[in-house]
Amino acid sequence: MAIVPASIRNKNPGAMYPGRSAKKFGSSSYETLRSKDGVHKIATFKSHTHGVAALFDLLGSPAYTDRTIREAITKWCGGYYAGTYLRVLEEKSGIKPDDMLTQEMVHNADIA
Repeated sequence: MAIVPASIRNKNPGAMYPGRSAKKFGSSSYETLRSKDGVHKIATFKSHTHGVAALFDLLGSPAYTDRTIREAITKWCGGYYAGTYLRVLEEKSGIKPDDMLTQEMVHNADIA
């Protein structure tokens, strides 16, 4: 039997922690994950749509916008695997690590 990744089983594509954006889009529970870098919580959503909405709400907040993509991703992942995320993002989208993350970018369907 295959292991389902936590982001899929919790309907949370960004693997975001519980918080204001998660609660705003219906998350009232979370799963505790243990890995080599520590213990983490991942918010659980009732649908993938709710999880995506919470993800874009958080990414469009002042906590992430108006900083470089590198800074935003490093904040998001706590620095773990940031280089890999940045490389894949640039390969797949052309967005560069030193590009600024803006609310306009988060709300643009062609970019997001």
